[in-house]
Amino acid sequence: MASSAAVIESLTVAKDGSDYVAEARFVIDAPHDTVFGAFTAFDRLSDLNPAVIESRAEMLANGSVRVTTRLKECLAFFCRSVAVVEDVSIDGLNVVQAIMVPELSDFARGHTTWRFADLGRRTRVHYKSRVTPRFWLPAMIGSRVVRNALQRQIRTASEHLESGAEASGKPIGT
Repeated sequence: MASSAAVIESLTVAKDGSDYVAEARFVIDAPHDTVFGAFTAFDRLSDLNPAVIESRAEMLANGSVRVTTRLKECLAFFCRSVAVVEDVSIDGLNVVQAIMVPELSDFARGHTTWRFADLGRRTRVHYKSRVTPRFWLPAMIGSRVVRNALQRQIRTASEHLESGAEASGKPIGT
């Protein structure tokens, strides 16, 4: 597989009470339309992230999109499948916001914001998330596990997009 030209400018994960707070800024060597289209092709999220084993999207009456994903992450020999259901709104071609639906998720609460900046042939992505898992993560290594998973997901998504792969059709909700 080709080496990723993505530049991770910053990546932090911290525990704040029962919440995990993550923030990342990275640049993908692919045009804005390609990156934004792939990140908003909610039924094809496994193309960007191999931890996604299932994803589907449905339009809601209020114009947002309910996105249901099932993720599988492994730490050494321990693997966990996690359900994530979020109501997602798209603001133009630059901002995606997701609010966790706790009664359908393995999280008590959460919200995520993705911001996309057009840099010509490259795209800067700013990711911010605060989630409260209902499942156990070891206190001493939980933040490190989340950080490593996020870093791996950024690299994988970047490699996919930089190889010229694009989402088919128009992003859902635009």
